[in-house]
Parts: sequence; C-alpha cells; structure tokens
Amino acid sequence: MPVRSLYLWLFCLVAVVVVSGAIYGGYSLLRDFRAQQMAAGSREQLAQGKVREALLRAQSALMLSPEGPEAWRSMAAVMDAIDNPLASGCYEKIIALGAATSEDRQTYLQAALKLGQVAAAREQAHLAKEAPGGEGDVLGRLDVVGRDLHLDRALGDAEECVGVITLGKDDIALLHHPHGGLAQD
Repeated sequence: MPVRSLYLWLFCLVAVVVVSGAIYGGYSLLRDFRAQQMAAGSREQLAQGKVREALLRAQSALMLSPEGPEAWRSMAAVMDAIDNPLASGCYEKIIALGAATSEDRQTYLQAALKLGQVAAAREQAHLAKEAPGGEGDVLGRLDVVGRDLHLDRALGDAEECVGVITLGKDDIALLHHPHGGLAQD
C-alpha cells in the first residue's frame, strides 16, 4: 500500500507541474497576442492621425511585451511621427533584439536624418552599403528624404551622398547649393 500512495503522490505532483506549465504558457501566448493587437491598433490610430491614442496603444503593447519587436516598431513609429528623438532608441532596440528588417533600417535612417542624428545616420548608411544588395535596398529609396533633409550636411560631402544614395537631378542641385535650398538654374 505505501508504494501505491507514493505513485499517487508522484502522479499528483507531475499533474500539478504540467497544469502550471500549461497555464503559464497559455498566459504568455495570450499576453504576446494581446501585445501584437495593441501594436497593430497603434499603427491604425497613427494612420488616422490620432497620435495620442496611438501612443497609448504603443505603451500598452510595450508593457505587455517589452521584448516584442512589434511593440517597439509601433512605439518607434509614434515617436517618429511626433519627431521625438526617442525614435532612434526604439529602432536601436529592434536591432538589438535581432528582429530588424531592411524596412526597419531604412526607417531608422530616415528618422536619424530627420532628427539630425548624424552618427546614427552614418552608421546605418554604412551598414546598408555593406549589406548584400544594400545600396539599392535601403538607401535607394531615400531620394525624397534627401531633398527634405539636406543629406550633404548630415552625411558629409555631396560626392559621398551621390555615391551612396540614388539621387535625381533636382537632388544633386540641392546638395551642391551652399545654403541647402534649390540652386537656381
């Protein structure tokens, strides 16, 4: 009889451990799912121009999943939309998590240029240039940003910019103008 009760106790202990693990795992999955919903809601609110609601949802997503890349992407988008320098920190966190896509790196570069963070912009431009297919992939789509943000000042001389970024005739005229405005023909 004592062996049988020992097996019963062992079975109960294993059952408790299994049920506890299932509850914890289920809670973790539910929390991550809810964080992704909040991040998606943040992007939707931002697209509608409701920045305050987008910020609240992005904060909620980060509280639910502080290591979730989608939560950090939504916060970075909100910070970028309000021209907050914390956007760079959000993109750096995405990179640190190992979840950065080429679109994340492009957006990070754009945000760094817009906010005047020259060192971060140079680093991202350098990384994009060295990546397979880098120049055309990340930097090749920055011609509009180049017009708006005076890349000659942010990344160095105009020749370097022309070599790194695909620029049009108007962009090159802008880069060569001493005051950053469009040169008169």
